[in-house]
Amino acid sequence: MILTDIAIEHVYKGRKVSEPVTFTVHPFAEPEGEHAGLFEVMLSLRGSGEDKVRSGWVTLEQLAELYARELMVKRGLRLRVRPLADGVYPDTYPGKKVPRSCVAPGSDFERLIKSVDRARPVSAGLRAQIALWDAPPEEEPEA
Repeated sequence: MILTDIAIEHVYKGRKVSEPVTFTVHPFAEPEGEHAGLFEVMLSLRGSGEDKVRSGWVTLEQLAELYARELMVKRGLRLRVRPLADGVYPDTYPGKKVPRSCVAPGSDFERLIKSVDRARPVSAGLRAQIALWDAPPEEEPEA
């Protein structure tokens, strides 16, 4: 499932093209496997050496809750996105910061965001995912 209620422009400047190419990209749910039907949300962990990325997979409802509680921006989360047409993107699908302003006004997803009761505690599933993102980085084994 591609969430067309959210659209953002992305300019690919990789080595696989001679000139930059602009794509309109959308969040998408994994089509198969362990995370089928879930959206990939990524958190970059900055530190010494290479940046590490933690991925988590959330349902459509949990994604709406992330937006309703403004956690996408507050936590610097990114969504894995892709163009509508299969096979047109020249590389691995990118992770992009997707602000709420990219959600189409009046769309089903915007209504889902607005239906989240922010007075209630964060849902258990989302709370578990946040705990995984907040867990201390794994220690690197000594050589």
